Amino acid sequence: MLSKDERLNRKLSYKNTTHILQSFKERGKELFGDISIPEMIKEMEGHLQNPYRSVIVTDNRKKTQSTHSAIFLTNRGKIASVPVVIEDDKMTILTLKDVLKDEINPNWHINQYNEIGSTRGLSTLPLHYRFNNVKV
Repeated sequence: MLSKDERLNRKLSYKNTTHILQSFKERGKELFGDISIPEMIKEMEGHLQNPYRSVIVTDNRKKTQSTHSAIFLTNRGKIASVPVVIEDDKMTILTLKDVLKDEINPNWHINQYNEIGSTRGLSTLPLHYRFNNVKV
């Protein structure tokens, strides 16, 4: 978990600008609403720098390039995740993810958000259940 000073003192950078723009183009409208990509990026950066709008947790999951994951609710109320690499004075953004469309485990993000967010007075998020293989 990063403190407020650790967030503000790190320079935000982007690993692959083309990929970042593509991820905002593909997922941004659903997550952020009908605003421009620069406005989406500005909103995301505001969330990342504010400990009362997001949580940044160590990402110890296997098969991931990120060292941390920033999880936040967009102004539209959607759950977003931004995998990042944190080193020295830099936070490098890798991509944008829609947590509820995570095919592996959306609840990992939600549990992390709830655990840290509860210490800051952030609203608790409900777990996401998938019933893909259930026949009714």
